[in-house]
Amino acid sequence: MKARRQRSAAERSLRSVALRLLVNRMQQQAAGSNQQQQQQQQQQQQQQQEQQQQQQEQQQQQQEGEEQQQGLRITIGPPLPLHTNPHTRDEYVAKRRAAAAAQQEATSSSSSSSSSSSSSSRSSRRGERGTRHAQAVLVERQHLNAAPNASTQRPKK
Repeated sequence: MKARRQRSAAERSLRSVALRLLVNRMQQQAAGSNQQQQQQQQQQQQQQQEQQQQQQEQQQQQQEGEEQQQGLRITIGPPLPLHTNPHTRDEYVAKRRAAAAAQQEATSSSSSSSSSSSSSSRSSRRGERGTRHAQAVLVERQHLNAAPNASTQRPKK
């Protein structure tokens, strides 16, 4: 549709220029000046050539635009996976597990009893607030293990 409109507009402009040139020629012939007529004819020919070149360029641009429009293709496929590179995801998980194991070993080596090491490993999973609570529980358990309650001891005979 656009191409047709542009072509028809270009043709109309060419026709109007051609009519102007004819009118100018007729006026010059009536005046009888041969030199002016030749100069104007040359100018008119140059103008016509320029207009034809412009029209050809417009048509080429239109054809290129139509070819580009025809060349466009939009494809819609399945969504990309969340982890596009499984190696990086696996490496990340392995690093996190190694860091957690190292932290667990560090906390278990600092505690004295096996029950405290299991609670400290639990606390490493809870976060900072959980670790404070777990440390307080550890201290209480250590005190209980060091000095058992008098009610649990049997009286000596």
